[in-house]
Amino acid sequence: MAVRKYIATELGREAQCARCKEFWPADGEFFFTSKGKLHSWCKACYRSDPKVIQKVQRWQDKQRAAKAVDNLDSAPLE
Repeated sequence: MAVRKYIATELGREAQCARCKEFWPADGEFFFTSKGKLHSWCKACYRSDPKVIQKVQRWQDKQRAAKAVDNLDSAPLE
């Protein structure tokens, strides 16, 4: 398991993204967190990953389909 790189700057503590290798402030604005720990990729890299894009698209399609079914169910019968 690789050790995460951190640096101290005038902005505070910064963490290195494992994908783009850029340093970003180590907070929830730039990294997703889970149980108080930072995700290894910055938010920009995570959101640009093709697998994540496909996952979001599938979720959105599922939400649209569920909404369409709800609209059909609530339509008045003539």
